[in-house]
Amino acid sequence: MSNKPPNAIITDQCKAMQNAIEEVFPNARHRWCIWHIMKKIPEKLSGYEKYENIKYTLSNVVYDSLTKHDFDEAWVKMINKYDLRDNDWLDGLYNNRYLWAPAYVKYTFWAGMSSTQRSESVNAFFDGYVNAKTTLKQFVGQYENALRDKVDKENKADSKSFQEVIPCITHYDFERQFQVAYTNAKFQEFQEQLRGKIYCYPAMLNKQGSIYTFRVREDRKIFFEGEDGQIKEKRFISEFTVLFNQGDCNVQCLCRLFEFRGILCSHILSVLALMEMTEVPSKYILQRWRKDFKRKHTFMKCSYDDMLNTPIVQRYDSLCKRSHQVAENGAESDVLYTLVMNGLNELQIKIDAYRANHEAQDQDTSSKHEDTMLNNEKLVLSPIHVRSVGRPPSKRKESKIDQVVRKLRAKKQQVPTSTKKVPSQKAGKKKGSKKSNIGQGSSQQTEANTYCEGHEAGSAGFFPNEFQELQTTKPATTIHMMSYVDILQGNKDVMDLLDASLNG
Repeated sequence: MSNKPPNAIITDQCKAMQNAIEEVFPNARHRWCIWHIMKKIPEKLSGYEKYENIKYTLSNVVYDSLTKHDFDEAWVKMINKYDLRDNDWLDGLYNNRYLWAPAYVKYTFWAGMSSTQRSESVNAFFDGYVNAKTTLKQFVGQYENALRDKVDKENKADSKSFQEVIPCITHYDFERQFQVAYTNAKFQEFQEQLRGKIYCYPAMLNKQGSIYTFRVREDRKIFFEGEDGQIKEKRFISEFTVLFNQGDCNVQCLCRLFEFRGILCSHILSVLALMEMTEVPSKYILQRWRKDFKRKHTFMKCSYDDMLNTPIVQRYDSLCKRSHQVAENGAESDVLYTLVMNGLNELQIKIDAYRANHEAQDQDTSSKHEDTMLNNEKLVLSPIHVRSVGRPPSKRKESKIDQVVRKLRAKKQQVPTSTKKVPSQKAGKKKGSKKSNIGQGSSQQTEANTYCEGHEAGSAGFFPNEFQELQTTKPATTIHMMSYVDILQGNKDVMDLLDASLNG
């Protein structure tokens, strides 16, 4: 830990651990796991007649007390109301309230943790990998498998944060600021507080120089005991004090949510919106929640992830080995120590200068590229010819009717156009008994033409007219017209007619 003690420690109600922490880490903030405390409520209080009412009241005292004074006042009121003065368990909790009550511990940053469940989740971490009958040799292999799966899940979550963007729910610029910076999980927590802004009503109380004092009234619902002894729900107005320094954009709320979880509360967000703040200072965007945060352990080689054996990891490993040798030599005397430290300081200056020069070159390159794009924006080039995928159009398979139509069109182009008057069909017919047939055929032809005139191109009866159009200028015969009528009535198939025309 580089000789740096932890700032906060969460344990259960173990007296031995409490004494050890006070001796080894005297400056660390120690607290009890609130989950273990609330879990014991049925065991310690279920014997009372009004157990359900006591449970809801205790929950309100623990979670809804904003200050230490509010907690103490509500606790004493609960003890007197339900006659709990003889309960040793509650008496012990109150005497050690500075170790677990949120009103007492919220002034320290806990990264949103209030219980030891995260450390105890190691038991669930190995579920499916080890059991009571697992040998030591099997445990080593399963341990690496469990770590490999954990790393895969973390990599997928990181990739998802970069590839998937959760849409904003408001038009505020500072929401987009958190959207770009935070991971999806933390951005959703921020949006939860942003939704709660609709229940907050800020009002400025006074102003002293650049420091503003706001009173934020929050409309929420709580459970309480009614006159009939039943648990009911009612609307409750809570008041919070928010201090805002316009000079350095420093903001602080009475609820201490940011100090406790690292997320700006809805009360602060309502004040920022009232002050027309477009962005929040970078100090309110924690590095631990950023999606582009580089974790130091990713430079370490490990046996459970072959993907981490990259050139960066190899260079890092080589530099660590060389630095370890230099550190051993520099620790021999004060003179060597000073020599090594001076060399490291000079090396750091060179690295910073190289990075600054490299970033400047990247900016110049990008600006030149943008200028080139602006100068060439009016120049439109033809696209590069790329061979299409699939069979060429000339070699593609045709349906039978497409083949017939193509041949008819080719035949029409080959036949020369004649301006001579086409002789009447009646002229070549013999007189006598065939005149009646001619008259009958003429009436059928007139009927067929009348029937076909109602069908336009693209309709269901388009084939006869189109087929007649594809022929030569010679008018259709009586037999053809009768065939067209049979096709329209469904008595014949169009393919038979086309084949007969080609073969005829």
